[in-house]
Amino acid sequence: MHDVPIVERSRLEKISLISTRTISHTGNMKKNFTPTPIFALLSTNLLLFVACSTNPLLTKNIAMNSSEKERLKLEMNRKANHIERPSNLSNFVYPTEEELLTEADFKNTPSYLQNLNVLADWISKDLSYRQRNQLNKNCEFLVGSFDSKFPLDESTIACAAWWIEKRNVLYSQEQKIKAFNENSSVKMTSSQKKNWLNFQYLSLNQAIPLIDLENNSEQYYTKEALYYADDCTLKNANAALLLKLENFLPNPQTYANIEKIYTKIEGCLVPNEEPSETTHLRMGLLRLLQGKTDLAFTALKKTQLEKEPKENSRSLFWLGTIYKKNNPAQKTNPYWQQLIKENPLSLSALVANQQMGVDPMSVLVSDDSILLQNRAEGGWSKENLEAFIFDVLLATKKNDAAIAWANYVSKTMTTTNPNLILYWVLTQNKLHNYYSSIQLFSRYTRYQKNYLASRGLLNLQFPTPYLREIVSVKSLVDPIFTLALMRQESAFDENARSFANARGLMQVLPNTAKTVRRSVRPNDLYNPDTNIELGDALLEKLFRKYDGKSEYVLASYNAGPANLDKWLTRIPSENTMLFSDFIPFKETRNYVSIILRNYYWYSIILSENENKFAQHVLERSQNSRFKSERVQALLASISEKTSLTELQRNLLNRIYIFGEEGRLNALSMNLLSEKNAKDSGL
Repeated sequence: MHDVPIVERSRLEKISLISTRTISHTGNMKKNFTPTPIFALLSTNLLLFVACSTNPLLTKNIAMNSSEKERLKLEMNRKANHIERPSNLSNFVYPTEEELLTEADFKNTPSYLQNLNVLADWISKDLSYRQRNQLNKNCEFLVGSFDSKFPLDESTIACAAWWIEKRNVLYSQEQKIKAFNENSSVKMTSSQKKNWLNFQYLSLNQAIPLIDLENNSEQYYTKEALYYADDCTLKNANAALLLKLENFLPNPQTYANIEKIYTKIEGCLVPNEEPSETTHLRMGLLRLLQGKTDLAFTALKKTQLEKEPKENSRSLFWLGTIYKKNNPAQKTNPYWQQLIKENPLSLSALVANQQMGVDPMSVLVSDDSILLQNRAEGGWSKENLEAFIFDVLLATKKNDAAIAWANYVSKTMTTTNPNLILYWVLTQNKLHNYYSSIQLFSRYTRYQKNYLASRGLLNLQFPTPYLREIVSVKSLVDPIFTLALMRQESAFDENARSFANARGLMQVLPNTAKTVRRSVRPNDLYNPDTNIELGDALLEKLFRKYDGKSEYVLASYNAGPANLDKWLTRIPSENTMLFSDFIPFKETRNYVSIILRNYYWYSIILSENENKFAQHVLERSQNSRFKSERVQALLASISEKTSLTELQRNLLNRIYIFGEEGRLNALSMNLLSEKNAKDSGL
């Protein structure tokens, strides 16, 4: 570029001046721009486009001397050192093109328009291989050395998506290396596995697959764990052994072994380090299943020492349940109140509210209180630039590129700023891309501590696509229940396909579908009507098999009937909520509680909608044979039109059943276990 003669540059600048007297913008908006010479590198490149109707970024190599590089850095620092666009859910509007031009301080409008087209073509993959290769080469030279902030101007906008993609590739590589280092598998021979000291320093995930409890080796590993319990370098292996021992429940000897090991290794379970929270929580629940409420409270209380607990809603719920049972006359409940503050829309919070006589809707705030923004402080960082690209594509009606870009960002987003994440939740919802919207909402709640909820936020979190298709299927299953399950299974992506080959909206396996309709082909499951019909038929079978208990139906739908049947023999309990929270698979634990939560809030949203279709859905729901009776009881408890039946009240109060009916039998089994343990030398 610096090889262009000075005379030629002057001629081209005159062409630019003539062509930019008046520029038409999107719609009927017009604005006069006074072109000012920008640094030689980029102005000359773009003016060549005016003269030759071709963009040098796509056609020729670009060179830049050191002074021009410094000029670019100074320009970047001068512009947008402080950017912030705070807003809220009730008044957020996407910026107009004029506002975006002002924000970015663009002056050379022909350059901006030409390079915006290049940006859109790059995102939409409309450039030829040669053009992409040339742009890649030139962008690497122009902006590849900028790591944390982008030098945005009329010309470099063509490289904006390229620059972000490069940052994402580097970040992805770093994360893969980190995950590999943390979770790299360890191989041991059978003889090595029998030496417990070989498990030193392993992570929990590394230790679990190595512990082989087949061939009646439970007692051997228990002896080893107890012998070396004071060695904290084995704490992850000991915790992994506790998880593996659950496979032998309800054997009374296993209860005794787990209790002995846990008591011995408690001192090694340091808060904020693996596997402290997991071990204390599961021991608390296991003790509840045995009716040992005081010991359960002690274990669960230790989870509260974690700075960033991953399953705090469960811990707080059961702490609050024990507290309530021990203090029935106490109106306040510190654990439940903290739970509702931290996770107000969760199933645990819904049950806690009901038990305290509080309407869950009372926690909702106005949409004005829900903050979001599409820019944060710090200039044109990756996050700010991501949103700017979408905003400018939307404002200029480059819809295909805007959608493609929004999809890309949703998959590669790295920001932890909840206000920025909520901007993208709103954006994906606007585009009816519910899969990304729902995934991003989970990210939002992860980083927004004690997040507030509003009606607008509920509508973002619980969209209702495919509801008409659900209602049109003849089924005994509550259509709202199906909607709630669909949201969790596929997030409303009709083309979804899992690693296990489950397909479509309700993630039906081809082989399972054939048990309902032998003629169905795998690709038929991508058809929404077919998928819903078969999915509902499978749900009906499970409701019949498990006597209408929705918790068991959902666990079976997710993990399979074989796994559920094993769990039912290991952890028998009339307290279905306790049973659900003790399910060994974390995915299934979350699955059950999330779908029942969805079911509740979808029922609320539809009940507040006065249109005829919503009322029709509610009527179908009430008349359906298969539904969640516990959620229906929760809904009835806040309804002014109905009162709780005795059956519903008993159903809700089952959360206080902690194995009391088998307490005497359990005590006798524990005495026998201790005797057997003593005889075996443990």
